[in-house]
Amino acid sequence: MRFLTLSVTSLLLGTALISACSEEQTTAVSAPTPVTASKVETKPAALTEAEIAAEANRVAQEKLAAETAAAAQAQAAIDAAASKKLAAEEAAEARKLTATRAEFDQKRREAEAAFKNAEQRADAQRAAQAAAKALAAKQAAAEQAAKTAAAEAEQAAKAATEQAAKDAEIAKARAYALRDRVIAQGTFTKKKKSINGGWSIVMQDGKRYLRFDDGFKTKWVDDLQVFLSPQGIAAANGKNAGQDVYRLAPLTAKKGAQEYAIPDEVDLDIYKSILIHCEEYNLLWGGTDIR
Repeated sequence: MRFLTLSVTSLLLGTALISACSEEQTTAVSAPTPVTASKVETKPAALTEAEIAAEANRVAQEKLAAETAAAAQAQAAIDAAASKKLAAEEAAEARKLTATRAEFDQKRREAEAAFKNAEQRADAQRAAQAAAKALAAKQAAAEQAAKTAAAEAEQAAKAATEQAAKDAEIAKARAYALRDRVIAQGTFTKKKKSINGGWSIVMQDGKRYLRFDDGFKTKWVDDLQVFLSPQGIAAANGKNAGQDVYRLAPLTAKKGAQEYAIPDEVDLDIYKSILIHCEEYNLLWGGTDIR
């Protein structure tokens, strides 16, 4: 650019110098000598070549100075335009760079946000996996606890069932022992005096009783006793009737239904008969075999 400017300037200066010389020569040759009618004026002395050359040089210098100033002004305008263009290009480049930086910063922020979101999602996924694992462990523990509880409940139910069965058997045995039932029964046999009617040994509310029925009847005297005897009725008599006996009670009436309690400590297995005996006269009224 600067080389082109210098070439133009040199060309302008050369052209101006040639024009100045030509104009000066033409003026010098063609200028007529003024003639007056009254008198003949004296001609001025002709210019020498040196003077002509000096004048031409002066004119050329002035023109060259003017053209140089114009060229300098043009160059200044060109330089200003170039500077302006360069500034515009630099400003555009700066704007482009700013835009590129802004785009880069935006993409960097987006990448950072995406990375952060990815980390958060990864953290959330890990937390969800840990929670699922913990839940699975809890469920497994709960299932195991449920199985253990079910096994224990089954064992407890089985034990309870077995115990209930045992308790039921015991209760049944107790109920059977306590229920009203006839243990033995029969009719009286005459020994020394007339005696009639039936008898029974019954269980009622866990207690044993010797009962005479409504048909019971015998001859009445004082001091008649009711015995349980280890002898059978066939072998019993007035003399041995009172041996090794258990005295239940005195006879309450000579006829009709009556009842005598048999104490719990009495073992009926060792007694074979029931005797009605008169201790005052040592006579066996009568009796019956228990079995």
